[in-house]
Amino acid sequence: MLIENRQLEGVSVAPQEQQHQNTHIAYQSHTHIAQKTCLLPLFLASTHRQQEEWHTAHIAQHHHGQIQAVIVTHHTAVQHTQHGSVSGDG
Repeated sequence: MLIENRQLEGVSVAPQEQQHQNTHIAYQSHTHIAQKTCLLPLFLASTHRQQEEWHTAHIAQHHHGQIQAVIVTHHTAVQHTQHGSVSGDG
């Protein structure tokens, strides 16, 4: 009878131990998911900020190109006017 009780205790301990391990694994999994969930908004904010910076830089580059074209055109016109005035005076 004593041997049977110990065998039954051993059988009943194994499922409890397994349940404890399963609970621990589930807790670790939920903790891991919670950590990732907290990191997701930070990641999205960082990605959004990078896109905004790229967009701003792209617009600045585009405007710089347009301004450069206006400056070159103006510079060419000024040179043409100056050379035209010099040749007209001569």
